[in-house]
Amino acid sequence: MQNLQFTLNKNDKDSISIYDFEFSKDNRLFITYQLSNGRSRDLESYFGSYDLGTKQLFRSQLKFPWSLSGYYLGYGVNRNEVYAIGSNGKFYIINPDTYSLIDTINLSIGGEQSPIVISPDDNFAFVSYPKSNAIFVIDLNRREVIKTISVKKPYNMIIP
Repeated sequence: MQNLQFTLNKNDKDSISIYDFEFSKDNRLFITYQLSNGRSRDLESYFGSYDLGTKQLFRSQLKFPWSLSGYYLGYGVNRNEVYAIGSNGKFYIINPDTYSLIDTINLSIGGEQSPIVISPDDNFAFVSYPKSNAIFVIDLNRREVIKTISVKKPYNMIIP
């Protein structure tokens, strides 16, 4: 299901703007990006991977709505799932082998978001929207928000 698009940075000219990336366990770099080949910006964001061995970019058919602040990624190594979140308040769960959407969790909030933090056991994801003064705790087994923690300006998070 991988669709070879081009070699990244061929002739020192990228045709994408990368928002975020996560390393996989199999020599891939999962990325969210937007096309930027000299045209005006797309109104969609994309998910794909970059093979660190072959130096090839693979673009999936998976597209996200345009997001003001780009899409952050998280990767659950034990689950082999990729997670993406944008300013639209939706938490996406992606199968990195088929490049397909597994599930979407609505956080009922929007605006600029923080990076995704995954618990060491891969059972929970944490994300915040700073203007909401809240951290959302997502149970990855139940596929739902199980708790909202009120904090003062949770811009970036470090959770042990």
